Amino acid sequence: MTRNKLNKGDRRYSIDKNPEYHQVYNRLMTKSPILNAEARRKDPENAGVFSNRKTTELALVRLVGTEPDGTYLLNNEEQTGYIVIAENALADIHRRFAKWQKDQVARGNSYVLPEEWPKALFDEKLRLEAGVDIRHRERKVLEREIEKLKKQDSEKRSKKVLRYFPRRLGFNPQGVKPEICDQKVSFSRGDVPIPFIDEPSSPYNRMPVREFRKLAKDYKKKQDEERNKLQAQYDDEIRKYGSSDISVPGYGTQKNFPKSKLPAWPDGVPTIEQVEDELKKQTAE
Repeated sequence: MTRNKLNKGDRRYSIDKNPEYHQVYNRLMTKSPILNAEARRKDPENAGVFSNRKTTELALVRLVGTEPDGTYLLNNEEQTGYIVIAENALADIHRRFAKWQKDQVARGNSYVLPEEWPKALFDEKLRLEAGVDIRHRERKVLEREIEKLKKQDSEKRSKKVLRYFPRRLGFNPQGVKPEICDQKVSFSRGDVPIPFIDEPSSPYNRMPVREFRKLAKDYKKKQDEERNKLQAQYDDEIRKYGSSDISVPGYGTQKNFPKSKLPAWPDGVPTIEQVEDELKKQTAE
């Protein structure tokens, strides 16, 4: 049974083939704190692997690394991911088999390279294959969990973004996580970094902060004018009739501003990329 890249982590042999492989695979799966909740409870070091997104991502880093070669830094020391370690060991057993094949010809035991593995070497290969496959199965479980947590985080973030629009227009450029109106703010890479909204869930994503502030202030001005007009009508009816059915919105901060009522991106307002391109043209001139 041959595997391809799309199903790494699955058993590479059908259940009726190579029972030694399946014995090791089952044993490793039972011992894995990622694949087995009972093993996780008995392992203090990995008991919290699914506690939150940070611990789950760290567990994935320990498996796959952060660099193309599968390495990563931990406490300023280079470490190698478990998957690379397992795959290197498996590659080494294949090199040993290739050497054994040549030795059989050199010793006069065969005219051609033997295809059948010696039992001790084959058993070790099965053990190492099971180890590689379990590591990839752990990787797939962690990746699915991280995607689920990312989606949950994105949904929470989306509810928070712009909930106080058109207020909260100030931000601290030197802050650890600068935000404006609960939207993440990043800076362009030019000589003079320009702040812009870097929030995929916002309809104003990639809009320069300067333009967003203007949009919000224009909206607030229009909102205040409409409120003042209603207030005048209300006051007039109170004077004339002693009562009024007109409802005047309060002046306090409105929570959970309806996303459906957010103003559209104004015509002519550039993205941060367009601003940077225009500045480059001006510099070139």
